[in-house]
Amino acid sequence: LYNMATVQFVHRAFFWLIALLILLAWWPARYRVASHVLLLAFAAQAALGISTLLHGVPLALAAAHQSGAVLLLAAAVWNAHSAGTWPAQRRIGE
Repeated sequence: LYNMATVQFVHRAFFWLIALLILLAWWPARYRVASHVLLLAFAAQAALGISTLLHGVPLALAAAHQSGAVLLLAAAVWNAHSAGTWPAQRRIGE
């Protein structure tokens, strides 16, 4: 369906989009531990992705990159949770 160049292009486009979004989420919350963990998880995930490509996609690095995605998601959820009350909850409680 898709050739490898298309997959890599989309993957790299998502990388830049997520990098921007994480920096935008990190900046106002930079005093919270969860935001630093989010930034660190993203940096580790990016390093794993780059290493995976540079080494010709060995199975161990590819699996580590997939696991890193799960950890990055967990860090993002923790960061969102540590932000406090969600806007919808504030409206309901008013």
